[in-house]
Amino acid sequence: MRSRLITLLVLLITVSLLANVEAAPLEGCGGGAYKLDNWTEGETERSMNWSEIKWFICPTSEVEKASAFIKAGDDIHTPNGCYGFEWDQSGFRVWEKGPTNPPCEDISYVIVMWECKCPATVCTETNAFIDHLTKVVTGNGSGQGDEWRVVKTSTNEVMDNGNGQTANYELVGDYDTEYQLQFKFFYSDWTTEGCKFSFNVIWLPIIKARVQTGLTP
Repeated sequence: MRSRLITLLVLLITVSLLANVEAAPLEGCGGGAYKLDNWTEGETERSMNWSEIKWFICPTSEVEKASAFIKAGDDIHTPNGCYGFEWDQSGFRVWEKGPTNPPCEDISYVIVMWECKCPATVCTETNAFIDHLTKVVTGNGSGQGDEWRVVKTSTNEVMDNGNGQTANYELVGDYDTEYQLQFKFFYSDWTTEGCKFSFNVIWLPIIKARVQTGLTP
């Protein structure tokens, strides 16, 4: 019971903070909140496309989930017997159901919140080369993420790192040591599959030649 009260309190504080904001971005893999304000007396329905909201920027242009908080009278409601809410990948609709007994109170404003569908975090390829004299490793790779790094897999030591979906790295490496190029978004963990590489020692044969000098051995 206490946990439910705490959750409800946090929800009410969040909605209260957003009540004076037209639109606000949220954390996570993307998303936001938008306030449908200035409902006129007797107005019972509004609909909107996601593309009409200036804060709507989703990496995959897809919505994972959406919800609505409806201010009517002195209370804030979630969709119930009085108020309805539906959404799809195009947009959303909120409305006052009716007629009901007793009548539903007029809507003052609605806060719609959404979370974006997260793109997969993955390393797609990497190519690495080692200078056999200096052991300097240079390479490149690509993946889905906004950060990248190269780690020594045995210790998880970061050897090089940067930003973006294309990596160009340089590090002092070694033979018979495994490294991995990893990517992540700010909301995700580092990738752990694929893009591993190592280098084997190249042994050159030593050829012994007997030189004929014309002298008696």
